[in-house]
Amino acid sequence: MAFRAHFGREPEGVVMPVCDVKGCVAGPCLDDESARRRTRAQLAALMGLNHQQPKCPQGHLYAETAEYRANGKRECGMCRVQHRQELKAVAA
Repeated sequence: MAFRAHFGREPEGVVMPVCDVKGCVAGPCLDDESARRRTRAQLAALMGLNHQQPKCPQGHLYAETAEYRANGKRECGMCRVQHRQELKAVAA
């Protein structure tokens, strides 16, 4: 409720205080998942790190569908399934 009152929108995901006060509900101290994701991306850009995108190029959320290959690379599970189905359709 404090998040909604301060930011004027519904929070995305879990709301957490960014200050060190346990249980703080002051509006300016609260962050939701989208704010934390944005902060991580900004820090990664400032540090020159390659921040991983939350979605694949087709828009599937990696958090829900990601599969990791033996070489450590991440790929979209939904796209992989769709690609296999297309290959089967061509072969049939």
